Amino acid sequence: MAINNNDDKKKKQEDCRWTGAGEMSVKRTIILCLVVIIMITLLAACGKKQNGPSGNVSLPLEIDRVTISWNASPRTTFSYTDPAKIKSIAEYLSSLVLDATEKDPTVYDGGGWVITVHSGAETFEMNHYGNAFFKTTDGIWWELSYNQAAEFDDLLKHTLPDDMPEFIPKNNPVFDEWKGMK
Repeated sequence: MAINNNDDKKKKQEDCRWTGAGEMSVKRTIILCLVVIIMITLLAACGKKQNGPSGNVSLPLEIDRVTISWNASPRTTFSYTDPAKIKSIAEYLSSLVLDATEKDPTVYDGGGWVITVHSGAETFEMNHYGNAFFKTTDGIWWELSYNQAAEFDDLLKHTLPDDMPEFIPKNNPVFDEWKGMK
């Protein structure tokens, strides 16, 4: 009987070779394996955490002036008209990577900045709130990373305004460093 079984197997193999069914099943297996690998790769990519939609800061091409006000003290407004300083501020704003948030920035303590970009007769107002939130010109709040917020503080410290304001708040670490820089 064992001999008979081997003969049956040989005959089936010969039939497969003759009809091409053996080759077809190898091709199907390879294709199926490739499809499975692609699906696993796609599922793994979809399984990664997504932060939701990202926002960006839209700025006009021509900027005449930028004013930055400390929101706790409207009298503390810095005005920038120097093209190099405006370019530095615009580059920072354009580089922000903003993530959608469901948090309410108004429940957090902390100070922030109101940034106004002037282009001809148009003004574009944004809020850089503390080290966590940013409101774009369309009024939508976004989250930003602490490192991005720290870059803004560094930018302000190293890009002194054209005119220092008359009033600089006391006991504020951002302004304490500026008092002796003029």
